[in-house]
Order: sequence, then C-alpha cells, then structure tokens
Amino acid sequence: MAGKKFKEYLEKLSKSVFPADEEEQNLYKEYITSLRDLNRKMDSYYTEDEKGDLPTLDENGKKDFLNDLIKAAKAGEAFLAYGRDKKNEKKTPVYEMIDKLQDILAKNFKGIKDYNPASKKTLKEIQTESKSTTIDLKGKYIKTLGNQQSSRIPMTIYDNKGRGKTGVFTKASRVQFKDTFDKALEKAKGECNAAGAAELDKMLATMKNGMIASKYKKHDYKVVTDKISHDYVLGAFLHELRMLRDVKKRATVKSDDMKRLMRNWGVDTNQISGKAMSTLKSAVDTLLDSPGAEINGHHLELPDGSRLDNRNSAMSAVARLLDVPHLLAKSENMKYVDENGNVVEGTFMEFGKGIDLINNPDLYKHISNSPLVSNEKARNSFMKSLVDLQVLDALCLNVDRHSGNVMYQVDKDGNFVGVQGIDNDSSFARNLLREDQIKSMRFISADMASKLKSLTPSMLKFALRGNGLEDEEIDAACKRLKQLKDAIAKKKIRVIKNDKCYGIDDSNSAPEKGEHNIFSQILKDVQDVARERRMDNPTFVPYTEKTPTLPKVSTLERRFTVGGLIDAAEKVDGLLNNKIKGFRLSDIDKFGRRSNEFTYMLDAAKIVKDLPDSVKKIPGFKSKNLLTGDNVPKEVLETLDLGFDNLKQTITTYLGKKMRERRAATTETLEGKNKYEQSRIDFAKSLLNIVNDYEAIRRGPSTEKEIKMQNKLTDTRIAEENKIMKKKAMEIASGMKK
Repeated sequence: MAGKKFKEYLEKLSKSVFPADEEEQNLYKEYITSLRDLNRKMDSYYTEDEKGDLPTLDENGKKDFLNDLIKAAKAGEAFLAYGRDKKNEKKTPVYEMIDKLQDILAKNFKGIKDYNPASKKTLKEIQTESKSTTIDLKGKYIKTLGNQQSSRIPMTIYDNKGRGKTGVFTKASRVQFKDTFDKALEKAKGECNAAGAAELDKMLATMKNGMIASKYKKHDYKVVTDKISHDYVLGAFLHELRMLRDVKKRATVKSDDMKRLMRNWGVDTNQISGKAMSTLKSAVDTLLDSPGAEINGHHLELPDGSRLDNRNSAMSAVARLLDVPHLLAKSENMKYVDENGNVVEGTFMEFGKGIDLINNPDLYKHISNSPLVSNEKARNSFMKSLVDLQVLDALCLNVDRHSGNVMYQVDKDGNFVGVQGIDNDSSFARNLLREDQIKSMRFISADMASKLKSLTPSMLKFALRGNGLEDEEIDAACKRLKQLKDAIAKKKIRVIKNDKCYGIDDSNSAPEKGEHNIFSQILKDVQDVARERRMDNPTFVPYTEKTPTLPKVSTLERRFTVGGLIDAAEKVDGLLNNKIKGFRLSDIDKFGRRSNEFTYMLDAAKIVKDLPDSVKKIPGFKSKNLLTGDNVPKEVLETLDLGFDNLKQTITTYLGKKMRERRAATTETLEGKNKYEQSRIDFAKSLLNIVNDYEAIRRGPSTEKEIKMQNKLTDTRIAEENKIMKKKAMEIASGMKK
C-alpha cells in the first residue's frame, strides 16, 4: 500500500505455501486478490505527475478507496475467523502475517475515513497522519489536570503546516489494584494471630456474601449476585470508601470507616490487630484513586493489567465506523517525549465541542429560558444526538455515561442542539447487554438503525484493531451488536424517523422503576436545573466557543533533521497564508504604500515559503536524514541556508529601521505608532522567531537532553541500517550457496 511493510507482507503472503482445505484456499485467494487490487490503486496515487507532484484524493477517490479497503478488510477478517473458529490456528506464520496486514489496513481506514476531501491532501499525507503520533515537549514541564481515572496533560499539537488540534493527553493506565491489595493482605496476615489471619484470609469471600445478603446494588442499580468476582468486591469496597472520604472532605480514609464497612459486610474486625488494620489502611489510601478501582466499581470487572486509556480511541473508532464521529470527542493513540526525555504512551483526546454545564454551572447563562421547547428543529437535533449516543454507548458498553460526561452544544439563541460524549474509557468489558438495559433504551434513530443493520461483526473487529483491546472484549462487542440488531427486529427498541426525534420527552422515554437511561439523566439536567440557573441569572448571554491556548509541541523525529529544517520553512508558509497568526498574501498585496525594507522582507519570505518544494526535487534528498554524521546532499543545505540568511538580513534591516524611527533600544521594546504599523512589526518578529528556530536546528543539539535524544535516534537509525546490511549479506551468501 505504497508502504514498505505492507509490500513486504504482501509479497511474503503471496509466496506462502500452507496446508489448506478448499474453503480456506478460497478465502486466501479472495484476500490476496483484494490486497493486490488495493495496492495497485495505492501505487497510482504515489505516482508523480510531470511537475513532480502527487495527486490529491477527491470525494470520489475517497469513496473508491473506502470501498476497496472494506472489501479487503472483510476478506482478511473472514480468513482469520476461519482459522480461529474452524482450525484453531492463530499463531501460524500465515495467520500472523495476515493479522499484521489487517492492522496496517485498519490504520489506513481510520485516516481515509476521517479525511475531508476539501483539504486536498495526497494519499501519502493521509497515511502519514494516520500513524501513531510522537511529540516532543522540548524539555518543558506541563501542568497536569487531575481526574478520577488518570492525570491529563493539556496540549496543542501542530503539524508541519501549522494545522493544530487542541486537547488532553492521558498517560497509559492499567488496572493494577488487585496485586497491590493482595500483597498488603499477606503482610497484614503476618501481623495477626491465627484467628485474625483466618479472618483476613477469607475477607473478600466474606464481604461478597455480606454484599449479597444486604442486597448491595451495582452502579447500574441491579442487586449483586453470587456471580460477582472478588475483583469486583474489592473495587466496590474501594469505591464506597472513596465516596465516604470525598463526602467528608478528608485527605485519607479513617480506620473506623473502613472497619464499619467491613463489619457491615460480615468481617469480624475484632479478630484483626490494630497493626494489620493500619497496613490495610495504607494500601487503601494508595489505591483509592488507582486506575481500575473506580471502573470495577462500575461493574466492568476488568482483570489486573487491562489497558484503560485507549478505550477512548476504541470508542472513537466505532463512532467513525457508524458515521457519527461528532458524537464523541475524537481520541487517538499517541506517544510523547516528556521533560526528562522519556517516551510516554497514552491517548490524546481533542477537547469536546460545547459547554460543560455540570462542572461549570455558571455557563447556564448561555442558554435560553426554554432551551428544549422554543425551537423544534434545534430540539430534534439535540434529541437525535441523545438517541444515537445511547446506542453507541450500548454497543461499546460504556457504563459511565452521565450528565457530567457530555458537552452540551447550544446555538446563538441558547437552544440545545446536540451533545458530545467525553471521558469514554469506562467501556468495552466482556459483559453482554442485559434485557433491562435493552428495554430502557426505548428508541433508535432511523439513521442509526440502518447503520447497525449493515454493520457486520468482521467490520467491527477490523475497526477496533490497534486499540489494545483483548480478543474477548472485541468478541463481546460483536455479540452486543447482534443483541441490538435482534432487539430492533423484535421492536423492543423503537425506530424513530430522523426528523421526528423532537417528540421524545419524559412521558415516553422514562424508564421503569429501577432502570435508568440517558434521557432520564440528561433531560432532567437541561430542563429542571436549567430553569433554576436561569432564575439565578436571568440575563441571557450568547455563547461563543473559544479554543484554549495551550503549549505548542512538534514531532521529535523531525527535530535536528532536514525534515526539521523543512518544518521551519513551512512555518513561513503558514504565516503568509494565515495558517498561523499572520497576514494573508492577498491582503498584503492590497496594502497601499509600504517601505522598500518591508517589501524586501516580504519577497524574501516568499522565497523561503517555496524552499520545501525546491529541495525535495534535489537528487538524494531524504526528509529524515540526520544532520549529524549523515551524507546530506550539499545542495540541500546550501539552498536552505541561502534562503534563511537572506530572510534574516531583510528582517534585521526592516526592524532596525523601525527601531531608529521609534527610538527603541531593543526589538522587545519596539512598538508601532499605530495598529497598522504594529501589525507589520509583529509580523516581522514572528518571521525572526522562525529564522532563529531554523538556526538552532541547523546548529544541532546543544543541551544535554537534546544530545541524549539525538544519540538515541542515531543509534536507532544505525541499528536499522545494520539489519538491512545483514539481510543483504545473508541474501548474497544464500545466492552463492545455490
């Protein structure tokens, strides 16, 4: 697929010989044929025209590619399913190769599905952007935002053309509370007499029986049964203690609270020594906010080691598949390099669109007196988003959707027009939907019903690839898909026309006693609470969404490389085209009189803007060649240096003239006589910052951290080159033997 790995696997697969029955052989041939067709099409988009440019992907091209991708994806998943279900062959070389090919296809599917043809990108650009991102914080420490499940790092990521996306990075987190508690339990047993040790030994089993006897209810309001695991019991224990701690506004749990809860669930705490209770308390204090404890309190019962953060990106993948990506804050797997040079895995989630009413109640001033009544069209849009979101949550088994886990979207008149789900990591357990969960859903839009009907288990599995889910979790999602389809066919869930969703209200959406759904939670907040807030603040203020300003970061691999120098040149292009704050070329050309110095600077900037296209045509150019120790074509560096040197000289001349006119001692203190002149001075300073950055990249690493990171990249490159040389040597030796 115009990618080395893809072509390598495809070639190996084409030459593979393996025992196969007729059905398996047919599946194999179908897959190979679809991959070859796809590869030919991909290659055509990697063929340059007479000018050396690659073709961009238009609307028809996107549809064509998606159809071919889906055809290949389905054939691959069918082959893998046959090997798993019929032959129990998952680890043979052929099946492992197909598994890797499907991962590559899944990344391409994600990129092309998200692609907007209006942006006119080449296939190469789309495929590059679909890969996992690695960003470098350049030694900066960034403040984290606290959360029950994980800490979050706010950041804005920019590509080399100045396009940015703003959100939060969540470090990779895993369920990891059971092992810690078990170790504390073992230590506590050694601090008791025989009776106390015996009581601790059966503690979780006793608590389980106590929960059943007291008819303890899960997060979904259902009474626990003997089917609950000890992991769930521990999760619920921690959940109750955290709730008690937070209500009483304490920093830690009190031993008396812990003892009281244990006694309520049948544990004889009188047999347990004070020292042992202290050991358990220390463990509990450590675990109260640990990843997984809260989720297992929500009855997902995930085993220790399960990855949590990337369930956000898994839900985004399903939303993309169902053509409702707008229902969730977009998430993707990502890595970043922290202030100490360590590579950190995790998930990047873009900021949700809308207003956070639950955590920022003062924002109710932006909604009208009757936000769900006054405008039928707006109400329909809002209710349809709720209808579709609850189906998406059911398919992905998101157990933590509530009023605070959505962003509320409003129009200029203060009407609710939609919601967007955030914090989607409490999802994708092995559980199936219960009958009462299906029944409480009530409605599904015609659009969503149609999408579910056409969605196959193989495509759902394909879309979820690369998101860190276990096979059992993906299989459970496929079973829930069947449950939803059956419920719609049997009319347990009512299909409602897309333009008739405004008719949903409390009377026809209310769940039966003991049940709850998304309507019962959100309608109450946006109607009842909204009225209360409007009484407190009767003045309506139209809402204008603003993008948060956060630290700017870029990709580590391109720093101190020819690619990094190209990035600097493309930032100039960004300034000239208003991609970053600056002028538009067309606007500048319309300006009346301007000094020769400003004109020379502008002309020099235009030259730098065109440098990326110029150097890419120089023989031997490679965008990721390292500047240190590599044979970079001399003409490449000379061309870039000449352009930036000329630009720096014209900037210095222009700013020098302005400093003399305004009698400023430094560029920092230089101010224009009016807004018009100030905008030009700011433009020149922005250009100068880019030039300074170019020169820093050109000089190479200077700080200890930069040198360490550069050495690591160099070592990685050398290791890869050695592998290639070793492979070639083996091929030559093999040929000589023959």
